[in-house]
Amino acid sequence: MKTQKEKGKIGEQAAADFLKQQDYTILYRNWTQDHKEIDLVCLDHDILVFVEVKNREKWQKVDLRELIPQNKIRNLIKCAELYIQLKVPEREVRFDVIIVNTDQTPPSVKHIVSAFNALDY
Repeated sequence: MKTQKEKGKIGEQAAADFLKQQDYTILYRNWTQDHKEIDLVCLDHDILVFVEVKNREKWQKVDLRELIPQNKIRNLIKCAELYIQLKVPEREVRFDVIIVNTDQTPPSVKHIVSAFNALDY
């Protein structure tokens, strides 16, 4: 049986592999600033994409509000703002969520594009 940490690494790798197959460019994995972390920072053509990766056994019926609480979303947005200040000039930004079922081999991936809007929080 896999530990949570092992599942986390498998999930992030599966998410990164999936995004690469979709022609995303992975800029950073686990970008951390001020005790906040973004799992993946990517480019989808000219759009800067911040990706939160979640591992779930059953993800057919996903409530994003339950999966990612409002305080977590606020922390992701703050971390993304810090990233933008430090790393890039202005550009279009998007927040995606990737849900990975690490109990399957190979892991199955569900990609939710524009999972939440930063203006809502």
